[in-house]
Amino acid sequence: MRLAFLDTTFGDYTPQTMQAAPLGGTQSAACYLALALARMGVDVTLVNGTSAPGMVDGVMCRHHGTMPVSVLARFDALVVMGGCDGDSIRNLHVASDSRCRLVLWTQHASDQPAVANLADPDTVNRWDAFIFVSRWQREDYIGRFRLPRHRCHIMRNAPAPCFAGLFAPEERIIAAKPWPPILAYTSTPFRGLEVLLAAMPLVRAAIPGTGLKVLSSLEAYQVPLERDPYTALYDRCRITEGVEYLGGVSQPVLAATLREVAALAYPNRYAETSCISVMEAMAAGCLVVSSRLGALPETGAGYARLLSVPPDPVLHAAQFADAIVAELNRHHAQSDGSERYLRAQVQHADAEQGWNRQAARWLSFLSDNASWQPPIQEIAGILGQLKRPAAVNDHDAMADLCARILSLDPARAGIWRVLMQIQAAQARHADALLSLGRAGRLEAPDPAEWQGWMPTMLAGVASGTDGTPLSLRIAALRAVRPLLSGEVFWAGQLTIAARQLASQARAANDAVVTLSACLLVAEMAPDDTGIRLAAAMAAQALGDHALTLELAVQALRIDSAAVLSSRQTRGVLHGWLDAAERALLTGLDALDANVAARLFTAMAVVTGALGGDASLARQAALAHEPQARRALLLRMVAARHRLAGRRADQVELLRQAASFGHDPGAGHRLGTARMALSQRLLLENLGAILTDGANDRLETGWQEQAAALIGQIEGLLYLDGNDESERSAMWATLRGYDAFLSWFKVAGPGMPPLPAPPPGGRKLYDCFQFYNELDLLEIRLAELSPVVDHFVLVEAAYTHAGTPKPLYYAENRERFARYADKIIHVVVEDDPGGFAWVREAHQRQAILRGLTQAGPADMVIISDADEILRPEIASQLRSVAAEGPSLFAPHLDIHLYFLNLRSQEPWISVAAAPFDLVRQVGANNMRYLAKQGIGQTIPAAGWHFTWMGGIERFLAKLDAFAHREMIDSFGNDGDVNRARLEKFFATGRFEEGAIPGMWTALQRVSIDDSFPATLRARHAQFAEMGWIAPESGA
Repeated sequence: MRLAFLDTTFGDYTPQTMQAAPLGGTQSAACYLALALARMGVDVTLVNGTSAPGMVDGVMCRHHGTMPVSVLARFDALVVMGGCDGDSIRNLHVASDSRCRLVLWTQHASDQPAVANLADPDTVNRWDAFIFVSRWQREDYIGRFRLPRHRCHIMRNAPAPCFAGLFAPEERIIAAKPWPPILAYTSTPFRGLEVLLAAMPLVRAAIPGTGLKVLSSLEAYQVPLERDPYTALYDRCRITEGVEYLGGVSQPVLAATLREVAALAYPNRYAETSCISVMEAMAAGCLVVSSRLGALPETGAGYARLLSVPPDPVLHAAQFADAIVAELNRHHAQSDGSERYLRAQVQHADAEQGWNRQAARWLSFLSDNASWQPPIQEIAGILGQLKRPAAVNDHDAMADLCARILSLDPARAGIWRVLMQIQAAQARHADALLSLGRAGRLEAPDPAEWQGWMPTMLAGVASGTDGTPLSLRIAALRAVRPLLSGEVFWAGQLTIAARQLASQARAANDAVVTLSACLLVAEMAPDDTGIRLAAAMAAQALGDHALTLELAVQALRIDSAAVLSSRQTRGVLHGWLDAAERALLTGLDALDANVAARLFTAMAVVTGALGGDASLARQAALAHEPQARRALLLRMVAARHRLAGRRADQVELLRQAASFGHDPGAGHRLGTARMALSQRLLLENLGAILTDGANDRLETGWQEQAAALIGQIEGLLYLDGNDESERSAMWATLRGYDAFLSWFKVAGPGMPPLPAPPPGGRKLYDCFQFYNELDLLEIRLAELSPVVDHFVLVEAAYTHAGTPKPLYYAENRERFARYADKIIHVVVEDDPGGFAWVREAHQRQAILRGLTQAGPADMVIISDADEILRPEIASQLRSVAAEGPSLFAPHLDIHLYFLNLRSQEPWISVAAAPFDLVRQVGANNMRYLAKQGIGQTIPAAGWHFTWMGGIERFLAKLDAFAHREMIDSFGNDGDVNRARLEKFFATGRFEEGAIPGMWTALQRVSIDDSFPATLRARHAQFAEMGWIAPESGA
């Protein structure tokens, strides 16, 4: 074969030039390719502007002036480098008379003037073939110029042979790279050098001593220094600390220099079509940090760290500095892993045989008649054509032929498997997995065909180094899920890759891919709550409220304690419910009935898990009538508005719900809400009076006005039309105001000093209401009797709900006989009537009946039977110095339902003060002062063990205590709530949600030295009694 290369830039060079001077990438590639073809026996001529024509290492070098069109047309093939003007290609086409194959081999981007005439179809038709140096470049040309695909081929570049053998097989590559590291810039100056110089101070600040060698100029294009427009940039290199400007150098000098370089620092802002600079750096064992532009992902083949390019060069410099510092530090810290990585990179670059392999592919292509024929449409014929590129490992040509076969018959599993292996060899990881997935859907592939490639493919897709879009990468992982999920190891690797992809998608604010990746992980990790919540966040961002809450339900059923123990997560769940309700208000009528049912069902579970009343959502899920469903929705939203304090909005929503006329109870609910709104307005007015009065902004008489208003509001709470939830909330607020007013009357705007103890010392009274907490009473007495003088135990003959009850302490007095001399037993037999909170206050106020012997300075602790101070805290209260604070607010660890379930939030309700202050303010009011933060806080002061003892004791307390709204809500959905409780007490987890009012933000803890010693001693007994959450709930 007689082959000629024509360089239309007419530069002056021969294949020997590279040994002594810098040369451009296209010209270097032509020389190396020509030399390799000549060694294969091809008659090769290089036509350019050489001033030294003649035979050079087997390549005939000719000056273009001696090679007219008529001579050029006599070659078997003429490869025109770069571009060709319209007249010249027209003349060549006419002269060749189809005897000489005219091939355009260009490394230009499609927007360059040298190839602009390809927009002319006549010009395109005069070329027999187009050779490109990357897949990206080919697709760019086909898209811009509509070139016929069958005439567009890929022949890639390779590193110079002088980059081969830089490291002996037994030599450690990283040993040749000094630290602090040396960086290099080897491309043309206009492609990113200015950005790099701006980044260098940041790099050197992070890794002191880092140096930069700049091997860049326009000499490679034979532009003399005096005409080089970038001399000012070179001068800037010379004056920048840590930068050494070397200019353009020959290939051997470049190879020797790069041997010591740690990384090619190439913040490129130009879309490369191939980039020989990167290939050479890879061959020299350099890390590569550059830009995700053009063909660089192909050239990097997964070894380069590629960054997106921001429009602002200043930002680009900062981001590049961060990236290269991270890459350098990572590899420096992992020397063994880096050595393996760099050795594989050097082998991939293949400097020793790279141009020989490319020459074999060129020769195979040029010699094959099929290369010059229109594409055949018979699969058998295309299969035959595969043999030619396969013989020379021409993966690009093989991939093209496989794609043609599959376009004719997509059901050929074998071709999909072949294509997978080709794409994997090309580091097209996402494409390879998609091809394997297609093959697997047709027939099960032999694991031997893919297992060797799989780690690299998964890692490549996870990292995204090939520049593949996130959407395609997650599609690739999903494609191989059926293949990998059956084996533990591969399922784990797939899960790791999907997690990485989910993290990247979140960082990119790509909710679609985030959701898909998280769902893939969820499929592979059935016990992962976090990934389901992450998926829910993505679904929420996409406006899919049903899926959002269904994913939240999945997380709750896996580990409700883990989900609900976080205040932030609970806030997120509330936010999702709010968003779903808002969306339903505007879009319920247009929503598909099945989607609506899904959404309401999920809302019910999440609401229940948060301790809310889920009955309305559950009714809405079952409702068939659109108006009935909307009325229930309005009631749901109204309830949430009430909880948020937006009672006017609540009233309006209930008015709308009542307007449908289907619900006989709607009028009563609306009236109750209106009553609550009016009461709230009175409470707001009362709060304003107290605030302004305490801050001396009102005239004398404000205390009497506030007291009168307290009496009026309390009287309103006696009305039968009150909602129990509202009554409980308003009672707490009212009692807080009453407590503050009582306190202010005694103390004024400051804290009264603690009175001095009597000569015999201050006594300590531990006072509490008692219902039936016999086991906790035993712990309390054992812990505190060494430091407490008297226990005032108040026991009533009525529950808070008004039901007669036994006197449990009186009936079990013998059990506590050893403490009898310290126990003052107060029995409350009188019932004040009214509602539950009135009885609760009356019974606590009866503590004063047991303090008849207390002196003014004696310390009184006000609590409930299940609220127990640590002995050391109680002892401190006894010995507080005179003139110190007179009111204390101990904060307790609160354990609910089981001893080993604890809230992260402290329990604030216990108060301690001298008797004289308790007498004046009131025993019941003291607790409300503590709740308002009045008094000196004592952190970690004790324990609140509440709702202990299993489901029957839970229900008994529910029926007895003052929060009547809980029993009402329980009854709204009795069977469901009973089932929820049974599940919870069997597992210690809110798998089916909680009943309204339950605390769900709990975490499992060990029963350790932080618990009372008496309790720890009875650990086994409490476990048998069901006071410890089962291990299955862990």
